[in-house]
Amino acid sequence: MEFSHDLRRFCLVAAGVVAGIISVCAPVKPGIQAGIMPAEARAADTRAIPITCPRDAGDIMYVDFGSSGLWYIDNDGWHLLTPEDPTSLVRAGPAFVAGFGSLGLWGYDSVDWVSLGSDPGNGTKTIVAAVEGMVVDYGTSGLWYWDGSAWSYIGGGMTEHMVGINGRLIVDYGSEWGLWQWDGSAWEQLSPLDAYNGGNTMTGFMSGFVVDLGAWGLWHYNWIDWTYVGPGYAEWMTRYNGRLAVDYGTAGLWEFDSTEWSLLNGADPYNGAEAMVAFYGGLAVDFGSPGLWYYDGAEWIYMGAGGAEYLGNAFDQLIIADYGAWGLWGWDHSWIQLSTGNADNTGGTMLDWQPG
Repeated sequence: MEFSHDLRRFCLVAAGVVAGIISVCAPVKPGIQAGIMPAEARAADTRAIPITCPRDAGDIMYVDFGSSGLWYIDNDGWHLLTPEDPTSLVRAGPAFVAGFGSLGLWGYDSVDWVSLGSDPGNGTKTIVAAVEGMVVDYGTSGLWYWDGSAWSYIGGGMTEHMVGINGRLIVDYGSEWGLWQWDGSAWEQLSPLDAYNGGNTMTGFMSGFVVDLGAWGLWHYNWIDWTYVGPGYAEWMTRYNGRLAVDYGTAGLWEFDSTEWSLLNGADPYNGAEAMVAFYGGLAVDFGSPGLWYYDGAEWIYMGAGGAEYLGNAFDQLIIADYGAWGLWGWDHSWIQLSTGNADNTGGTMLDWQPG
């Protein structure tokens, strides 16, 4: 497989109060919410770490609760940051960025909101943190880079997928232009092929990244050479503990350790949400009706009910599970209910952040 490396260049809220939505963070025993926390949860799991709310000093978790606004939880509990419903939440350097539709794109540094211009829409697909800043796809108006103080035009928009990896921006321009990288100053074509966009198309792995090229397979790029990894058309893939976990649908869940493949589980993970999340050197996987399970590298541990609307990792200390009408929960070998509210899952549900 050969790839062209011809250079391609382009010229280019106010806070409020919403009462009765967020509950006080408090420990909850497994089983008190019928159908969500199983009574048979492994109480004998001695690796459980005492849960406190909050976690480490300075840790803040922001959650989009839709029409109830954008909230955050810290050492003192829940606080309303703005009553507006964000369309996207993206961590970008020393701040995070939130899109608010017609109200525009805003940056927040834990103290002040700063207007960054118009919101490109389309949630997190059009905004990524990369090259020590943020890149926004404004469609026909092009691809723009924010360095923390000013905008600069860097190339053509209308991308199919983009991600920031190892200080670079990786962009899939579809079947017409292929796969490209931008290092902050110049563009380079990595492949004329179009990445498969049916799952988590690209992820960092082994000092480079893995991309799903569909019928061409999974390939690894180490910033110099391409190496074939395995079959493509993965439903989802993620990195955990130096390994690549790949959901191949009815063919099961597999892992690649940079040398060999092995079957982790013959079941097909649930793909109604981000089905797999790295945690404590292991992997939390939502299998839908068979439940939510944690793989510690040697055995599978039953966590609770599957079919979560969202799975996330807060500071590698809590698995965050949004169970819709059952609320927001955290797990580190035992469960804690964080909120009775139903998070919005349309544009970056949760963002963990430690300012400064």
